[in-house]
Amino acid sequence: CYIDMRTAAKSYDEFYQQFTLDFDAPLLHVHMNVDAPVQMYALLFIPARGDRGMYSLRKEPGLKLYARKVLIQEYNKELLPEYLPFVTGVVDSEDIPLNVSRESVQANRVMAQLRKLVTSKVLSTLEKLAKDEPETYEKFWVTYGKYLKHGISAEPKDIDEIFPLLRFRTLEKPDSWTSLEEYVAGLKEGQSDIYYLLGEDEHSVRYSPHLDVVRKLGYNVIFLTETVDSFMLMQVRKYKEHNLTNVATAKLELPQETKEGDEKPKEEMPAAPDNGALPFTRPPAAAMSRLPSAPIEAASVGAATPPMLEPRTANTNASGGTTTVKIRRQSWPRLNEASSSSLAGGAIAGHSTPIPTM
Repeated sequence: CYIDMRTAAKSYDEFYQQFTLDFDAPLLHVHMNVDAPVQMYALLFIPARGDRGMYSLRKEPGLKLYARKVLIQEYNKELLPEYLPFVTGVVDSEDIPLNVSRESVQANRVMAQLRKLVTSKVLSTLEKLAKDEPETYEKFWVTYGKYLKHGISAEPKDIDEIFPLLRFRTLEKPDSWTSLEEYVAGLKEGQSDIYYLLGEDEHSVRYSPHLDVVRKLGYNVIFLTETVDSFMLMQVRKYKEHNLTNVATAKLELPQETKEGDEKPKEEMPAAPDNGALPFTRPPAAAMSRLPSAPIEAASVGAATPPMLEPRTANTNASGGTTTVKIRRQSWPRLNEASSSSLAGGAIAGHSTPIPTM
């Protein structure tokens, strides 16, 4: 089932349908003709559907491998990485010796070079398709996107070539696909990280309470809802110079939130009264619990009144003297044991009940 590489472009679909017995035309085809570093011909196809039809001739993943038009392997899995199992087609190389056994094909030096050429060509063709025909590429991504995500964790050396092919749903565009390059182009001023959120499905992620803060501040978030996304993040923590940050983490720090949090409002001191005394400030509950139960100490009117004391009520005793209660407005007074024990009765601070005389 060898194909002449000079087949006209209009015959690609016909050959694919005969090759696979698929009733639909392929989504994409790749035609290769390479002379260096190895000589090879290849015709590769990406099916329009992800599942193999009941009448498909290709029951397993792999490419047909020929050596000088002689079939070597029906399903060769060494020419493509494991994250491209959907690619089907034929490869012919004159650099593979005819006397090579099927078991020694894997250890052949030429096979490593062929694998590198085929993989690079498929990825570059997909990148070109994403730029030239975004609608067609979206169909490809919906069908085969999970395989490329798997390639991030399975083949770390191909990460740079796979990054431009990734597409995601985002908070700003939940119904369309966004590339990492488009996300970075839309970063807000002061934002350096790429925010993402993991979830079981799009509905739970879209209405997650973790998005309340970032939605309020206007940041975009990538939605990751497939099982393979967790494995992909194990290998990828940065895209270019931008770190990937989970918005569900407890240590999330958003640029605007941190800036606003640093600007605390200044507390204004209450104005002092005209008589020079400091304004009254209610002490905390812990301080009030330590107040003594003894009455307030009384003083004679004839004594000088301190600036922190102010007469409130007065009472004339039997001997003709006047006893005045004086309280401290700024804080509760501290009484020693001698002062407390010297008083047999009195008024509670802050009340106008006169102190009885002894």
